[in-house]
Order: sequence, then C-alpha cells, then structure tokens
Amino acid sequence: MPEAEYEVLVEGRQAMGSFTGSELMAAGLVTTDESCGEQKTAEKVACGDFYSRLFVLQAK
Repeated sequence: MPEAEYEVLVEGRQAMGSFTGSELMAAGLVTTDESCGEQKTAEKVACGDFYSRLFVLQAK
C-alpha cells in the first residue's frame, strides 16, 4: 500500500531502514551483492556462486 510504512530487515534481523510503500514501489530497495563488488558478508564470510540474502518487509 503506498501510504503504509515498512520496516526492512536483512536476513530477518539487521535493520536496513524504514520506507513508505510509495518509495518502495517507485525506487525499490538499493542492495549490493557480489556482482557489485561486495565480496564478503557482514560476518566476513566470502560470497560464492548462488549467494543470496533474505529481505523481510514488515508493515508498521
């Protein structure tokens, strides 16, 4: 819903921020991954082929 506010969590635990539905529909989420030059996870584990992250959006 455009007027709703969403809390975005990375891997279900690390807060990425709070965004409105209209922001998410217009711009989406800015994420980085190994293809963008990010070579390690937050835990300093090297990212390999088929690496993925889960983004959880919770309406406030």
